[in-house]
Amino acid sequence: MQYSLLQLVGRDVSTQGAVIQLGTTPTTLNYSLGEAASSVSMSIMDASNQVIRTGTLGNQGVGAQHITWDGQDQNGATMPPGTYTYAVTALNAQNQPVPVTTTSNLTVTGIRIVGGQPQLAAGDQTIDPASVIEFR
Repeated sequence: MQYSLLQLVGRDVSTQGAVIQLGTTPTTLNYSLGEAASSVSMSIMDASNQVIRTGTLGNQGVGAQHITWDGQDQNGATMPPGTYTYAVTALNAQNQPVPVTTTSNLTVTGIRIVGGQPQLAAGDQTIDPASVIEFR
């Protein structure tokens, strides 16, 4: 086991991907656009990959963006704490897809061994240590 990963338990990490850890307060969804977009939309999915919330975000500039999710579904019902995923799609003025990169802010809760390799655990999610961009 790589003991250096133990230092990350209890710490917040940013990783490549689109995972949300919803607690009891609103949470932030982070993404970056490869170019300016005239139309941006997002979908949030539950653990069963069912879409529970969608939104149209309008036009946005190139670079880092974020939105705050209040933890509610499309009908205004508060969702239980847990792990969710999200997708962001964007189109430019010519109605062509814009590259979108998503990042996740997660709290490391432990270490799992998967296929003989140590992986980070964040709730019920398994994170490849190579996908960690930053830790705080």
